[in-house]
Amino acid sequence: MADPSSRLLITIDGLRAAAIGVGGATAYDTPELDRFATQSIAFQHCQAETPFAAEVCDRILPRIPGEALLLTDDPGWIDAASTAGLDTALLTAEHATAIADHPAETEIGRTLSLAADAFTQIADGALPPLVWLHVRGLNGAWDAPPETYASLIDEEDPEVEASHRPPDATHDDLQSAEACEARFGAACRYAGQVRVLDACLGGLLDEVAAVTDGAAMPVAVAGLRGFPLGEHGQIGGVDPRLYTEQQHVPLLIHDPSRVAFASNHSPIGLSDAIGSWLDGSKIRPADPCILQRSPDVGSAIQTPDWRLRAPQHAAPELYVKPDDRWDHNDVAKLCEDTVLSLLSRLQAEPPADQNDVGRGGASS
Repeated sequence: MADPSSRLLITIDGLRAAAIGVGGATAYDTPELDRFATQSIAFQHCQAETPFAAEVCDRILPRIPGEALLLTDDPGWIDAASTAGLDTALLTAEHATAIADHPAETEIGRTLSLAADAFTQIADGALPPLVWLHVRGLNGAWDAPPETYASLIDEEDPEVEASHRPPDATHDDLQSAEACEARFGAACRYAGQVRVLDACLGGLLDEVAAVTDGAAMPVAVAGLRGFPLGEHGQIGGVDPRLYTEQQHVPLLIHDPSRVAFASNHSPIGLSDAIGSWLDGSKIRPADPCILQRSPDVGSAIQTPDWRLRAPQHAAPELYVKPDDRWDHNDVAKLCEDTVLSLLSRLQAEPPADQNDVGRGGASS
């Protein structure tokens, strides 16, 4: 049974904020995550501070108080967690080699089923203060059945190639027919993966509730980083340029005492928010929200009204928030005073130790 102080943290690599209903998705539904959100606080402008998964892990690990267990399907996370003193268990589902026939048969479905089994076995004894489930999610196999995204394709749309491999492509000419078809296909397949994730995650959360006397356990669900779908020329992979499509992530925090949905619209850093939740302190929105510093890439800063990208070897870019959701309309030349002010604030903030960019491993 769950100790009253036990918590469950679920992080999902590649899950964009805009991919789920509470984050604005309208082309398809995510009923399980939406159901979870109805009794949670949704942080609508949560930002991953780095585009590298391993670095997010490094930022969270020092904030974990006491004993904890990491369940993950990513071998690259095991050593770092073990070194930090966590118990670990690798969830090994057979890697997908073809499109699945059913959501439960997908790689993410089988991984979450293993996670549910592991959680049930642990709960038969005594749960540690924290169980952290991290899954590769949208940066794993893309083996969702085509019917999960068939409703998004009209007769006049280009054919979407079915494959179990995630896309990884760059297009210099964003308006070319090839680029448009690649973006459309990736968006459809991504939607299918999200719908599979949603259904299987719902089963996991139901299992957790069943073995912990209903909603007795505080649970946080977060995207670890988003996924580029061609907004700035890159589809898949890791884009270190700090655009919104990869940095804006969902964060839903459920407290057993909460019976209604609440929405927080202040910018906040993902690892800072999770760290505050873990150590029981109040989650205080950060203004500014520094996302990353890198000698090879640059920095970015976001306030409630603006997002500034400061590339290392290019002019700064400024975007109006939240209106310009995908960083498409650079207004830096029209708002020079704002650019100078944000650059000053960015330069005044010392770089955090955890912002060492380029940590290797499977999670990067």
